[in-house]
Amino acid sequence: MGRSERVPTFSYGQRHRYAFLPTMLFLVVVFAILLLDPSLLWTGTVDERTRQAGLLISGALAVGFAVALVVRWTEPFRISLETDALVAAPLIGSTVRVPYDSIVRVVERPRNFLRGHVELDVRASGRRRPLYIRGTIKDYPRLARLLRNRVPPAVRSEWKEVQGG
Repeated sequence: MGRSERVPTFSYGQRHRYAFLPTMLFLVVVFAILLLDPSLLWTGTVDERTRQAGLLISGALAVGFAVALVVRWTEPFRISLETDALVAAPLIGSTVRVPYDSIVRVVERPRNFLRGHVELDVRASGRRRPLYIRGTIKDYPRLARLLRNRVPPAVRSEWKEVQGG
C-alpha cells in the first residue's frame, strides 16, 4: 500500500472523550454521601435544609455532566477524509458519511470566551444537523487544509480562515 492510498484520519485524544467522567463520578459520590451518611461531610449536627440543597445541587450537576458525556460520545471522535467523502465516527451511534459534493458551507468559527478553541462548522445538503470539528482534534491545521482542498470550489471560495486562532 503506497503513501498516496492511505486515508487521512484524525481523532480526539482520551482527554476529550472522557473529560466529564471524573467530575460526574465525584458528584455522584457527593450525592451518595449526602443521601446515606452526611456526617462524613459535616462535623456535628447536619442542617436538613443544607443537606437537601446539597442533594439537589449535586444530583442535578451529576445528571447534567452525564448528559454532557453522552452528547460528547455521540459526536464524532474520529474523522477520515476518504477520496469521495468525509467520514465521521462517534463512540456511540452510527458513522456519518458526508460526500464532499454535498457540502454546502464550511465556517471556521474563532475562539471566544464560551468556545476555547477554533471549530469547523460543516453544513451539508440532506443533513439537518451540522457537523462540528473542534480545533482540539489532532493535527487540526492539516485536517482543515485537506478538507478545504476537497470541498466544492464555491464552498472553498466562501470559507473564511480564522486569524490568530
